Amino acid sequence: MTDFGDNTLTQPLEIIEARTAQHQASKTQRDHVDKVAGAHDDLANAEYAYRTALSDRWKELRGEGWAATVCGDIARGEEKIANLRKERDEAQGALRALEEDSYRIAADRRALDGLVRWSMHRDLRTDAPPLKFDPVTGEIRDPGLREVA
Repeated sequence: MTDFGDNTLTQPLEIIEARTAQHQASKTQRDHVDKVAGAHDDLANAEYAYRTALSDRWKELRGEGWAATVCGDIARGEEKIANLRKERDEAQGALRALEEDSYRIAADRRALDGLVRWSMHRDLRTDAPPLKFDPVTGEIRDPGLREVA
Protein backbone atom coordinates (compact mmCIF):
# COMPACT_ATOMS: atom_id res chain seq x y z
CA MET A 1 0.00 0.00 0.00
CA THR A 2 1.35 3.43 -0.93
CA ASP A 3 0.53 6.33 1.36
CA PHE A 4 1.26 10.04 1.45
CA GLY A 5 1.46 10.48 5.20
CA ASP A 6 0.37 9.02 8.50
CA ASN A 7 -3.34 9.67 7.99
CA THR A 8 -3.83 9.13 4.26
CA LEU A 9 -4.73 6.03 2.33
CA THR A 10 -4.70 5.39 -1.38
CA GLN A 11 -7.00 2.38 -1.08
CA PRO A 12 -9.20 0.76 1.55
CA LEU A 13 -7.53 -1.19 4.33
CA GLU A 14 -7.60 -4.95 4.13
CA ILE A 15 -8.95 -6.66 7.24
CA ILE A 16 -5.47 -7.78 8.35
CA GLU A 17 -4.10 -4.24 7.93
CA ALA A 18 -7.06 -2.82 9.84
CA ARG A 19 -6.68 -5.26 12.73
CA THR A 20 -2.93 -4.66 12.88
CA ALA A 21 -3.42 -0.89 12.89
CA GLN A 22 -6.06 -1.11 15.62
CA HIS A 23 -3.90 -3.38 17.78
CA GLN A 24 -0.94 -1.01 17.35
CA ALA A 25 -3.11 2.00 18.26
CA SER A 26 -4.33 0.17 21.35
CA LYS A 27 -0.75 -0.69 22.37
CA THR A 28 0.33 2.91 21.81
CA GLN A 29 -2.46 4.12 24.06
CA ARG A 30 -1.68 1.56 26.80
CA ASP A 31 2.02 2.49 26.70
CA HIS A 32 1.08 6.17 26.94
CA VAL A 33 -1.14 5.51 29.96
CA ASP A 34 1.88 3.90 31.63
CA LYS A 35 3.95 7.02 30.88
CA VAL A 36 1.25 9.25 32.38
CA ALA A 37 1.15 7.09 35.52
CA GLY A 38 4.94 7.33 35.77
CA ALA A 39 4.76 11.11 35.39
CA HIS A 40 2.22 11.27 38.23
CA ASP A 41 4.65 9.32 40.42
CA ASP A 42 7.52 11.61 39.43
CA LEU A 43 5.46 14.68 40.27
CA ALA A 44 4.38 13.24 43.62
CA ASN A 45 7.99 12.41 44.53
CA ALA A 46 9.22 15.86 43.48
CA GLU A 47 6.42 17.55 45.42
CA TYR A 48 7.23 15.47 48.51
CA ALA A 49 10.95 16.29 48.32
CA TYR A 50 10.25 20.01 47.88
CA ARG A 51 7.69 20.31 50.67
CA THR A 52 9.65 18.31 53.23
CA ALA A 53 12.87 20.22 52.52
CA LEU A 54 11.00 23.53 52.71
CA SER A 55 9.37 22.54 56.00
CA ASP A 56 12.64 21.34 57.51
CA ARG A 57 14.43 24.54 56.53
CA TRP A 58 11.55 26.66 57.82
CA LYS A 59 11.84 24.92 61.21
CA GLU A 60 15.62 25.49 61.24
CA LEU A 61 15.20 29.19 60.48
CA ARG A 62 12.50 29.53 63.11
CA GLY A 63 14.81 27.83 65.62
CA GLU A 64 17.53 30.36 64.74
CA GLY A 65 15.17 33.13 65.82
CA TRP A 66 13.83 34.34 62.47
CA ALA A 67 10.25 35.62 62.45
CA ALA A 68 7.75 33.04 61.26
CA THR A 69 6.46 35.43 58.58
CA VAL A 70 9.81 35.51 56.75
CA CYS A 71 11.00 31.93 57.21
CA GLY A 72 9.12 30.63 54.15
CA ASP A 73 10.46 33.35 51.86
CA ILE A 74 14.02 32.87 53.05
CA ALA A 75 13.83 29.08 52.69
CA ARG A 76 12.29 29.26 49.19
CA GLY A 77 15.08 31.59 48.11
CA GLU A 78 17.85 29.19 49.08
CA GLU A 79 19.43 27.28 46.22
CA LYS A 80 18.65 23.76 47.45
CA ILE A 81 14.97 24.53 48.01
CA ALA A 82 14.70 26.53 44.78
CA ASN A 83 16.18 23.61 42.81
CA LEU A 84 13.67 21.21 44.36
CA ARG A 85 10.86 23.59 43.38
CA LYS A 86 12.26 23.76 39.86
CA GLU A 87 12.32 19.96 39.63
CA ARG A 88 8.75 19.85 40.89
CA ASP A 89 7.65 22.42 38.30
CA GLU A 90 9.42 20.50 35.52
CA ALA A 91 7.72 17.26 36.59
CA GLN A 92 4.39 19.07 36.55
CA GLY A 93 5.10 20.38 33.04
CA ALA A 94 6.04 16.91 31.80
CA LEU A 95 2.79 15.52 33.21
CA ARG A 96 0.73 18.25 31.54
CA ALA A 97 2.43 17.57 28.20
CA LEU A 98 1.66 13.86 28.48
CA GLU A 99 -1.95 14.60 29.40
CA GLU A 100 -2.30 16.84 26.33
CA ASP A 101 -0.77 14.11 24.20
CA SER A 102 -3.44 11.74 25.52
CA TYR A 103 -6.07 13.75 23.62
CA ARG A 104 -4.11 13.38 20.38
CA ILE A 105 -3.71 9.63 20.84
CA ALA A 106 -7.43 9.23 21.52
CA ALA A 107 -8.22 11.34 18.44
CA ASP A 108 -5.86 9.22 16.33
CA ARG A 109 -7.70 6.08 17.47
CA ARG A 110 -11.04 7.64 16.51
CA ALA A 111 -9.62 8.64 13.13
CA LEU A 112 -8.32 5.10 12.59
CA ASP A 113 -11.75 3.72 13.47
CA GLY A 114 -13.22 6.02 10.83
CA LEU A 115 -10.73 4.78 8.24
CA VAL A 116 -11.50 1.16 9.11
CA ARG A 117 -15.23 1.82 8.76
CA TRP A 118 -14.67 3.68 5.50
CA SER A 119 -12.61 0.76 4.20
CA MET A 120 -15.31 -1.70 5.14
CA HIS A 121 -18.05 0.35 3.50
CA ARG A 122 -15.87 1.15 0.48
CA ASP A 123 -15.24 -2.55 -0.16
CA LEU A 124 -18.96 -3.30 0.05
CA ARG A 125 -19.98 -0.66 -2.50
CA THR A 126 -21.27 -2.02 -5.78
CA ASP A 127 -21.00 1.28 -7.66
CA ALA A 128 -17.37 1.92 -6.72
CA PRO A 129 -14.86 2.45 -9.52
CA PRO A 130 -11.90 0.06 -9.76
CA LEU A 131 -8.99 0.75 -7.38
CA LYS A 132 -6.75 1.85 -10.26
CA PHE A 133 -9.41 4.25 -11.57
CA ASP A 134 -8.12 7.76 -12.29
CA PRO A 135 -10.90 10.15 -11.23
CA VAL A 136 -9.43 13.01 -13.29
CA THR A 137 -9.23 11.26 -16.68
CA GLY A 138 -11.74 8.51 -16.04
CA GLU A 139 -9.24 5.92 -17.20
CA ILE A 140 -7.99 2.78 -15.52
CA ARG A 141 -4.30 3.26 -14.71
CA ASP A 142 -3.29 -0.40 -14.72
CA PRO A 143 -1.65 -1.16 -18.11
CA GLY A 144 -2.13 -4.88 -17.46
CA LEU A 145 -5.87 -4.52 -17.98
CA ARG A 146 -7.13 -4.35 -21.54
CA GLU A 147 -10.24 -2.58 -22.61
CA VAL A 148 -13.28 -4.52 -23.62
CA ALA A 149 -14.80 -3.27 -26.87
